[in-house]
Amino acid sequence: MTYQLNQRELVIDLSTGNFDIRRIDDPRIVGPVDYGWVRYQQDPDVFTWGGGPLAGSRIPGSRRLFFCAYSPAWEGFYISSLGGGAYVMHRVYVPGFRTGGTFGVNMQTA
Repeated sequence: MTYQLNQRELVIDLSTGNFDIRRIDDPRIVGPVDYGWVRYQQDPDVFTWGGGPLAGSRIPGSRRLFFCAYSPAWEGFYISSLGGGAYVMHRVYVPGFRTGGTFGVNMQTA
């Protein structure tokens, strides 16, 4: 049996404050690192962060908050994480954010 994630993206225009919620139907995006990589390939100036679909579970390591962006120090795509940071977001279904010229959120719900 397979289970399909219901993923959405919150996009906020930082210059106007307007926002929009869009459905993500890209099969390549499962978690925050996939989300960050796909968005980075579309726009290298993007900064994403978020947790995975298991952020509210008891599984060790599943509550990490991941940050993905271009790193001037590494001169390429870079991933960093914060232990336990995604746990507070699991009830609001906002496991991923994106910012560049706009700000976006990848929301995964069960």
